[in-house]
Amino acid sequence: MVPIIFKLHKDFLVIMRNRQLTAQEKLDRLKWKVYGLSLLFLAGIEFYNFFRGLPVLDNVIDLLLGAGGVGILVEFAFWNAKQLQHQLDEELQNSQRHIRQMVSLHTATTALVMTHDLRELIERILEATMNAIDRADTGSIYLIDPDTKQLNLATLRGTDSLELESSKDLEAFAGAYQRGYADRVIQTKEAILISDAHLDDEDREVQDSEPKFAVRSMILAPLLLEDRGVGVLALNSFSPAAFSNMDLASLRTFATTAAAAILNARLYEETHYLAVTDVLTGLNNRRYFFELARSELGRARRYQRSLSLLMMDLDHFKQVNDRFGHTVGDRVLRAVAQRCKEIVREQDIIGRYGGEEFAVMLPEADSRAAFQTANRIRERIAEAPFTTSNGDQIGLTVSIGVATLDEDTRDLTTFVNAADTALYKAKESGKDCIVVV
Repeated sequence: MVPIIFKLHKDFLVIMRNRQLTAQEKLDRLKWKVYGLSLLFLAGIEFYNFFRGLPVLDNVIDLLLGAGGVGILVEFAFWNAKQLQHQLDEELQNSQRHIRQMVSLHTATTALVMTHDLRELIERILEATMNAIDRADTGSIYLIDPDTKQLNLATLRGTDSLELESSKDLEAFAGAYQRGYADRVIQTKEAILISDAHLDDEDREVQDSEPKFAVRSMILAPLLLEDRGVGVLALNSFSPAAFSNMDLASLRTFATTAAAAILNARLYEETHYLAVTDVLTGLNNRRYFFELARSELGRARRYQRSLSLLMMDLDHFKQVNDRFGHTVGDRVLRAVAQRCKEIVREQDIIGRYGGEEFAVMLPEADSRAAFQTANRIRERIAEAPFTTSNGDQIGLTVSIGVATLDEDTRDLTTFVNAADTALYKAKESGKDCIVVV
């Protein structure tokens, strides 16, 4: 018995050290080695019994059956070992995949924290998530609107292969497969894994709204920070059971970081808005207007482009405040600002200069173009009276001074003074008019 065990151990070492054999080939060779040695061992016992006059097996068939019994036990042991090895390999692969996901998401975290532009930020979040959890075919982010508290689709990736015909199709795609689940996630504040949307009983709308798109499995995690809901991060796959609980754990972990980055970006935007915006009218405040105007003046000089500046003052506005009160006066100023924004171009810079005065910088506009813009503003303000909550009609006019960049314009102060001089002349000329210098 001892020599046989020694022989089996020696053969085991030889086979295991053979690097040319695959793992399956090594197992098969060991299996047949055990079969052969088992048969040899049983045969040795029978010879020993024969010479000692002890009972022996009746024939070779019994001997083979005995060896076969040992072989079945060995085969079962090998099968269990292979199953265990397969399970360990799968767990190792999942662990390695989870580590890669976390490393990838951790690497993306630094970039997210440094990004203050909300639009760019959510694109980066979704890109990083889909790169880390690479089984996702499509992904989307829903954000809660701070004003309406509604959950709205903010971005969607991975739909290029779907040949969606319009933005309505895009919304239908996201809405059909995720809207109900996203609402559920934000309400419960719990991440969910859907192995097969077609078999899920909790949201029948998903099944009824098919058949155009073939999303089968999803993972969704709430964007939460200190129990404050920001939105939902969701990944889709066109295959059932594409995601594991480990994927869900990775998504849930990264969603916390993403939520912090989104809140940080929103706070930055709010702070920046308050710093550069006139709270009453929503226009650029005086300081920020000068900052943008100075930059535009430098660009116009550098590239020898036309540039004009409008200075505007509402006529007899003090009478509005004296008669109707400052609350009504503030509403009128907001309405005037809105009418001005409807006239100017997207590239024009408009700001509240102070009190009832406004300023507009017009890039690529010579004196003629500037006069035309000024006249449209003048007509727009004068064409319809402003109505108070009591139904009173307030008619307003505006005086406008126009200055155009020339060789005498040394700096922004000189430019503003020129437009201000033109405005003074317009006031002296009877108001409700435009003067160009």
